[in-house]
Amino acid sequence: MKNDILSEYYRPLLERNNFLPIPCPEKFSPAGQCWKIEPEVGGGYYWVYGKQDLYDIKVHDFFFHEDFELDMEIPECISILRYDSISGEELSPYRRLSAGDIQTIVGGNYRYRALIHKRIPVHSVGIEILPAYYEDFLKKQYPDDYFNLPAAFQSVDQATDFPAMSKLLFEVENYRGSGMAASLFFDAKEKTESETRKTPIGGGRRRLTECDQLYCGSLCV
Repeated sequence: MKNDILSEYYRPLLERNNFLPIPCPEKFSPAGQCWKIEPEVGGGYYWVYGKQDLYDIKVHDFFFHEDFELDMEIPECISILRYDSISGEELSPYRRLSAGDIQTIVGGNYRYRALIHKRIPVHSVGIEILPAYYEDFLKKQYPDDYFNLPAAFQSVDQATDFPAMSKLLFEVENYRGSGMAASLFFDAKEKTESETRKTPIGGGRRRLTECDQLYCGSLCV
């Protein structure tokens, strides 16, 4: 990933897929950038806040008139999203996309292919952290604890019982600040906090190990 996440990756990706850049509506923080889907293809928005080559935060809030197939390269990164609404499936390897899941993707290894079903809103909020963050910053902050972070995140995929991460993503999605205040807020949400290591409760399809809680909790404040 190059230095400017938005110009080097998101802008060309979105504009190839029928999204047009617009000023941020009031429902999103003006600190990010927003795209609106072309009316003949669907409706809604895609919002992104990018921090150099360290991380980005994104909100999906759109739908397609017809089934839509995604086929794209995902750069080396760790992506974690909470889906509040979606209907579809990833195609390779196959798995359902379901509302209520925490989904993780470790990019840089394969093309991402998915089929998104028509007329069902896609609503999610997610954070992507890039190698400059997890290979440099975390190693310096936690030299005794650090290990293969991408593998730890991958083991959390499709968890349904992860309240700390759900709380973090809710706060990120609903923040409306701008300027330096927004930069400080989003930075704070991305910095490590090793105290978030609570044992999950409830009956999700996949529970978190101590390892998962430590390293996935490192994003939460």
